[in-house]
Amino acid sequence: MNKVLIGLGIILSAYLIYSAVSNEDTESNITTTEQNIEVKEKQEMYEEYQLSDDDQAGVYGTYAIIVENEKMAAKQVYTLNSDGTFDHTRTMSRPKDLSGNSTGSYVLNKNLITLTFAEDRDTTVFPLQIIEMALLKNGNLKSGNQELIKQ
Repeated sequence: MNKVLIGLGIILSAYLIYSAVSNEDTESNITTTEQNIEVKEKQEMYEEYQLSDDDQAGVYGTYAIIVENEKMAAKQVYTLNSDGTFDHTRTMSRPKDLSGNSTGSYVLNKNLITLTFAEDRDTTVFPLQIIEMALLKNGNLKSGNQELIKQ
């Protein structure tokens, strides 16, 4: 009887180990697939093009958006400075009241702009560390599906 129980214990242990290893591989493949989809979506989100010198100089300035719908009431203002820094102001009254200012730096690669927020920001108002935008040919910025108008 003991030999039978020991045998069942060994078989169960082997099955659990196999299952755990197999599950890790599946999770890894899922994560890799999700990352590939995310990268592909990011590449297709913005039309990429090389900026002329005039276009690069035209990047600097203030961009704003006001979002007013049943889910959100908010205003965001970004000022891109010529020294590679930015200032950002955000106010929101729906779904909850938030307001704050933050700063950071940005990198321009072709017409794509990567903004990196300062580490000491208020993360309740500015939860993201990095935001990616694109300079559109009309001079505005696009972030996700929102267009920020150059002021």
